[in-house]
Amino acid sequence: MLTIINIFTLAVKDIRLRIFNLGLTWLALVSASIILSLLPADFGSLPLFLFPVLAVAFLSLFYLEWLISDEKERGTFLLLRTLPVSDRAIISSKLITLGLLLAVHPLAVLPSALINPVNLLAMAVTGLTAVSVFMGCVWGILFFLVLRGANKYVIPFFAILLISLVALVMMKKFPWLPGFLMSLPAHAPAVILLTPFSCLLGWWLTCRYMSSRDSAELVD
Repeated sequence: MLTIINIFTLAVKDIRLRIFNLGLTWLALVSASIILSLLPADFGSLPLFLFPVLAVAFLSLFYLEWLISDEKERGTFLLLRTLPVSDRAIISSKLITLGLLLAVHPLAVLPSALINPVNLLAMAVTGLTAVSVFMGCVWGILFFLVLRGANKYVIPFFAILLISLVALVMMKKFPWLPGFLMSLPAHAPAVILLTPFSCLLGWWLTCRYMSSRDSAELVD
């Protein structure tokens, strides 16, 4: 019970440190979704789906930077290790914080559904994307802990940029692809079943890595 309290206390601490910036980010997501809902019909519904999905992907990098890289650069991991909490509790708190931050993304699309009901489907696609991105972020925590310097920013950024550009080209070349994306919520059970296994494995490996390192090795 005490461990659970410690995990949620650390998660609340992380959110409180960035509550103002997170609030501005959420308002920007809501505003952008509403603006896209007001676009003329000539633009089609693709922007409604593409923007929130790309926002989840790109902002997840900033969440990892804030939760892991910033802690390493400021030496906060040294302080956390002086507290009566285990490395597993520290990693678990980071995962809970990430989950809460990603859960905001589909909710940010909800207000625009009052303008365009299609956004309800966009919200479902964004939610499914957020679940998939969370699965990747579990491994991203390990990735950011291991890599040092600019590599932890450059490699993931260009990887997501390349994937995004390929997605845009494919959508132009294959007109049926937006319709396929709209049908993704039907495959949600498969993604939801896969997520716990991948997350548990990533969490276990991250905890093993962190436990095997001295505190000085967790500082950039």
